[in-house]
Amino acid sequence: MTNKALVIIQIMFMLIGTAIAEEPNVSDITKNDKKTDSILVDIVKGKISDVSYRESIVEIEKTIGITRIKKLSEVLEGDATDYYEIDINGHKIFKHWYATSFKDPFFKLKSGLGVQSRVRDFKNVYGNGEIIGGEGEVHLCFRSAKPKYFFCINNIEGIYQNPDKFDNWPVKSLRVF
Repeated sequence: MTNKALVIIQIMFMLIGTAIAEEPNVSDITKNDKKTDSILVDIVKGKISDVSYRESIVEIEKTIGITRIKKLSEVLEGDATDYYEIDINGHKIFKHWYATSFKDPFFKLKSGLGVQSRVRDFKNVYGNGEIIGGEGEVHLCFRSAKPKYFFCINNIEGIYQNPDKFDNWPVKSLRVF
């Protein structure tokens, strides 16, 4: 390959890189998240990083671009239901029709708690919560009217069999509403 061909290839890569960086309707919402050890989940404002998880999937697509959203399906009460996997800087959240969930410990509430934190840590910060069962899972939910928030620790099965050990269990996933 000649030097002239190498220069042309370098120019092409520079142009492609510029075109990708300037793609319309794509925000650089997680630019600074690579330098941190977590992505903020603001349960009062309803945001994970700059994604407003209470908005429709159409609005989220306008914010981050369609290439970072993947449509999936799950079975709820015997019926197939669509939900969406949303990529935030290589970390996944899942937008269901009723809530947004995540299993990645990289996402943290303002309190610093998240997946892999202990149940007792959530209770210390947010109170005892309310145990709710459904869809084959048990949830410990926390809510407040002021400031307004509602979220649940999921997949805490065994709470009824081992209530004395429950507070030491690590959280497997969270759902935010």
